Amino acid sequence: MNELGYPLIVTTTQDSTHSIFPTSFTISSTESEFAYAFILCALKKAYKKIYNKTPIFKYIMSDGADYIFNAIKNNLEGNQIHLMCYFHLKKAIKNKFAEKKIPKENRDKILICIDNLRSMISEKHFEKYYELFKSYYSSFPEFLEYFEKEWVSSNSPTTKSRFFDCEPNIFMTNNICESLNASIKIKKFI
Repeated sequence: MNELGYPLIVTTTQDSTHSIFPTSFTISSTESEFAYAFILCALKKAYKKIYNKTPIFKYIMSDGADYIFNAIKNNLEGNQIHLMCYFHLKKAIKNKFAEKKIPKENRDKILICIDNLRSMISEKHFEKYYELFKSYYSSFPEFLEYFEKEWVSSNSPTTKSRFFDCEPNIFMTNNICESLNASIKIKKFI
């Protein structure tokens, strides 16, 4: 939000050298599925007008907001992989530790295991490690149920936490985009 209370929505792209640069800046009255759908349609239209072809998105990175996932699902054609920002994933999990009764002495170990899950090189490896993870932390069923439902189940819109479908050097967070967003927000109005 800027000082006037309006969201600044920034989209960026990553090029073949893994550099990030902005593709659009939108000041909106709300962060909603409609706003993100409008932005995606405008990006597609501009790309088509400039390059005379429909853009192909290989990966989409965002936080876990349902309205972003829905806007992408309903407004982009193709088989793009929608990745959940790993920073947001870990932050959400940390925020659930106390509620899900995870003792403080176990929290860092669980986060390390989740880092290991993220770095699995295939779905097969992910599934094997995940079974070990569930077995090792079986004394925390409430947390395991939450983790399964929110981050692993194929029914969850935020199941995009598994990065094994990505080739190396794909950014795992959208923090770069958020830093850019924060640096360009208008701080003072005269």
